[in-house]
Amino acid sequence: MSEHRLELDVCAPTAQVVALLSVRPATWLRSFLRLATLEAAANTAALGPPGVTRYRLGPPALDRSGAVAIPLTWWPHLDGDVHFGRFKGRFVVRPAEMGTILALEGETTGGTPERAASVLRALLELLGAAVSVDQEPDG
Repeated sequence: MSEHRLELDVCAPTAQVVALLSVRPATWLRSFLRLATLEAAANTAALGPPGVTRYRLGPPALDRSGAVAIPLTWWPHLDGDVHFGRFKGRFVVRPAEMGTILALEGETTGGTPERAASVLRALLELLGAAVSVDQEPDG
């Protein structure tokens, strides 16, 4: 097992980030998870058919620090010798001076810590980019 704690500054209101991570059903997350593993999957044989990924995204809850925590368990179905077989952790969303801090913290099982950190960083950056997009119409 290896522990991970990654943070990203997001140029979006905290409520908007929490709202994205709270959308149910959470099938929208599958595409982000798949994109985060594209480089990893290209360099190894996937354990399941293309596009297969299992995950659970729990409901948001306030933690002791006042941040919002959203549990995530993820089985990416990649080669377990290099890539992790499971991530169990949570997204943590908290206000920052100029927006929001989006964190991903938890433990991976299997694989190398460096490869796991790379895939988790990709997931965090993809979600950060999606929520930071200005969705207001021009005009």
